[in-house]
Amino acid sequence: MSDSDFPTALNNAEKQIRKAKELASQHLGIKAISAQLTTTQVCFSKTLEVFLQDGRSVIIQFRIEALDVDPFFRARNLLGDIVPIIEAIHDPELVEAEAGVWPFYMTRIPRKPWMEYEDIWNETQRATCSKSLGRVFARCFVEGNTGEVVDSDIIPNLHKIRTLVLERDDVKRFSAFIAKLIEEAPDFKKLPLFFGHLDINEMNVLVGENAEVTGVIDWELSPPPQPFGIACYCIQFLAGEIIDKVFRQRPEFKAIDRGFWAGLLENTPTEIRNSLEANWEAVQTAVMVGTIFKVMSIEGDEVFVSKIRLNA
Repeated sequence: MSDSDFPTALNNAEKQIRKAKELASQHLGIKAISAQLTTTQVCFSKTLEVFLQDGRSVIIQFRIEALDVDPFFRARNLLGDIVPIIEAIHDPELVEAEAGVWPFYMTRIPRKPWMEYEDIWNETQRATCSKSLGRVFARCFVEGNTGEVVDSDIIPNLHKIRTLVLERDDVKRFSAFIAKLIEEAPDFKKLPLFFGHLDINEMNVLVGENAEVTGVIDWELSPPPQPFGIACYCIQFLAGEIIDKVFRQRPEFKAIDRGFWAGLLENTPTEIRNSLEANWEAVQTAVMVGTIFKVMSIEGDEVFVSKIRLNA
């Protein structure tokens, strides 16, 4: 995002660096020696790496939107150091004044985003990385009542979407498909609950030169646990690419997709894996529902349709 989107106190790199050093020192009680903007920046924030006197480096992020940190805590509880520690920093000058900026401290996870290897990796390396990602997510199964989630969340949201598609000519052709998903959704009650990352992309998967995943960041969009499969649509978006609002499969699409599922299933506890294999049609349907929730997102009683289309 542009510096002009920030208030005067943070509207250029020099001010951002100065403030990041100040906040890191204040939050950790250790002198900050220097700071720099990270190579990869995302929407609604500016991210800086701050180098401390004790030799460590940490992340300070300035956000122009508030951030729910609960999904980070849940993810870190499941995955440990693959997920960064995140803590809000109370700074009246930024939060309570007219600035409207929320600063956060995070631990720095080493290595680079997947995106920085895009022009270097071959198909085998991409598949190795996606398999490593699958192994990570094999640790995201959680206990709970899947039936309650299906009845209170999944099926009602599918009904909201079907109501929308019946009212809009541009998506009306999906009505029968969504009706079929509603009919099959009760089968999800046979699946375990799973805490998924709903925004996996090349920028928030961190990897080493050996193509092994070292970190997964940006968990703020993750909802409470859902039936397994719904969050797994994300591998399709990671394996593909979006150019001019058109989704296309990369040449390595199948290798990335298969690698992810192999890594996940090979490392899933035996009892859970046996349950998934016995209900594999429900898993496949859940992935379709996840894709629908991605392209027709729900906020309260409103449904928003993505402008991204599939390349035929």
